[in-house]
Amino acid sequence: RQSLPIAQLQIILAVKPNSPLRIHSVRDLLEQRHSYALCNLQAGAGRRTQLAIQTSGLWQTVRQRKKTAFPRVTEAANALKTSKTIQAAFLWDATAKQFGLQILDCPELANPNATAPIKAHITANSQNPKTALHFARFLAHPQKGQPLFRKFHFAPATRNPQKHLPNAQPIQ
Repeated sequence: RQSLPIAQLQIILAVKPNSPLRIHSVRDLLEQRHSYALCNLQAGAGRRTQLAIQTSGLWQTVRQRKKTAFPRVTEAANALKTSKTIQAAFLWDATAKQFGLQILDCPELANPNATAPIKAHITANSQNPKTALHFARFLAHPQKGQPLFRKFHFAPATRNPQKHLPNAQPIQ
């Protein structure tokens, strides 16, 4: 019935802290033949990585040259942090920051396809829609819920938090 944007995630290329690698683009990663990890396409981070990189025409090469792929973004981040053979990984920005990884700016990942919104949804089948809406508004509130998201490195939502889904019904 209603949807409120809470935060957003961005696909980035991460490396170990203090990495000596000089990578300024996905193209550099490929040309320099560094080993890297992806998330499976069934994972949100994997699908967003594909969508973001497809616009540059590099997706097939990125997919083929990956060292490994993981079902979850936290597994990819942990592998990057602990592995001696993985030098980089495509991750959510918040996950990279939570693992203390270094984020590299890559122009191929600076497009709307690389971002994913985090939303609170109040469904038509909600048993207590008023309480659900109050909780969603708490999460979206700049001084209440948002500090918790910032604490864990989530970027604020870029859209109006009061925006409704098409055909949304007001909650009585």
